[in-house]
Amino acid sequence: MKKICVLGGGAFGTAIACLLADNRHEVNIWCCEPDVVESINLKNINNTYLPDIKLSENILAFTDLGLAISDCEIIFEAVPVKYLRSVLEKAKPYFNNNQVWVCCSKGIENETLLFPWQTIDSVFGESVKKVVISGPSYAKEIAQKQITAVDIASQDKIIAEQVSQLLMNDYFKVVITQDIFGVQIGGALKNVVAIGVGILDGLGYKENTKALFLNLCLQEMMQISEIFGAQRETIYGLSGVADLVATCYGGSSKNYKFGFNLSKGAFEAVSIDKKVIAYGLQGNGPIFPEGVNTARSFNQIIKLINNIGVKEFRLKYNILLDNSLVIRDYSNFCFPVFESIYDIIFDFKSTQELVSVLKNKK
Repeated sequence: MKKICVLGGGAFGTAIACLLADNRHEVNIWCCEPDVVESINLKNINNTYLPDIKLSENILAFTDLGLAISDCEIIFEAVPVKYLRSVLEKAKPYFNNNQVWVCCSKGIENETLLFPWQTIDSVFGESVKKVVISGPSYAKEIAQKQITAVDIASQDKIIAEQVSQLLMNDYFKVVITQDIFGVQIGGALKNVVAIGVGILDGLGYKENTKALFLNLCLQEMMQISEIFGAQRETIYGLSGVADLVATCYGGSSKNYKFGFNLSKGAFEAVSIDKKVIAYGLQGNGPIFPEGVNTARSFNQIIKLINNIGVKEFRLKYNILLDNSLVIRDYSNFCFPVFESIYDIIFDFKSTQELVSVLKNKK
């Protein structure tokens, strides 16, 4: 039995804490909301984010980051990408080189254009031991012990195996890979795709249209994964296609709901913050769709690649390619689907722009 810390008292952080406690580990969970801490510690329930799930008594909640991390050698971070860097900066005084950090966030940081595992490196230094988890894993279903499988990626196979052993049981399965970029690309971009599926559903388009849309999205995801030196098998696997399908068709995605409501056009000419508030209020509080941040960051990546070229982009972001990868001309690569979703969210373009991209497919 190990003592483990989970940073983030949202639905996914709570679900991971449930899984770890079910595997007989002691779990500290850090939450920024005092009422969530009180609910977990006094009632063994997270009333705000996972209200229907009874939590193990092996889960102890804290608002004090130092107390939560103290004596824990393994830290799972389950923080929205928008807030990840600030949380890590607060955790920095309690960091040491013996810790293993498990990255559960999905997205791309605005401005820096870093994936979550790179943000961890940026704050703590590149010597940090870390793994990345991603795949089709709705929080409530994990907590309900539905059979679930995810990718675990790390450049260190021993650490990946160690974390896998903490998580695996008869209902939670893992596949180990070294393709960190591939796992993070799939986990980030599927949220943007889900916004697009929501838009099409809201406009009344059916399965044929959505199938074409998903096919085009997958083609564009393959393009960017190749630029990052990721493996095609990863995009076709759990953290790619599987997570894409679950997010777009599962019915519980915040990103899908955001896109669906966006298609109604009631707030086309307001700021993105007002759109998020208007479309994101669910249940006990505002739910921010991660795909919105990712759409912005990915658009910045596209523009940067167009401006400086693939070779310079790889150098800038220290992307080291496997010798087996074929280097080819990327001048014909383009991302019309992802760019149209960005335009709809941030530039007040009509949702019909996405439809036009599909109609103009050759």
